[in-house]
Amino acid sequence: EGSIALWDIKEQFLQRTCDAHFHEIVCLQHHKSKPLLLSGSKDCSVKLWSTPDLNFVNQFGTLKSPVCALKWSPKNPKKFVSMTQEGAVCFWNTDSDKCEKRSQIDYGGTLKR
Repeated sequence: EGSIALWDIKEQFLQRTCDAHFHEIVCLQHHKSKPLLLSGSKDCSVKLWSTPDLNFVNQFGTLKSPVCALKWSPKNPKKFVSMTQEGAVCFWNTDSDKCEKRSQIDYGGTLKR
């Protein structure tokens, strides 16, 4: 449940797997222009992997609740955002493992600063 499986779609075979998280992986986000993959899990962590070898690159902080969404920045290839089930939003830079900015989304969908 905490594993990532990387498939070659064209050749239809399993290239590689890795035990990525301690609990279920909820979201994956592949980088548009770099061989990088983000994974978010119910273990409250976000991890960065290089592809296609699935080598661990970094873990980003320890969040207080499970991760439910990840998205790379369309403007800066080193930045991404994560959101937890509790609505905590963190803005990250891959050069650091610290959250650069935090926000909160309330249950009505409003972003609080």
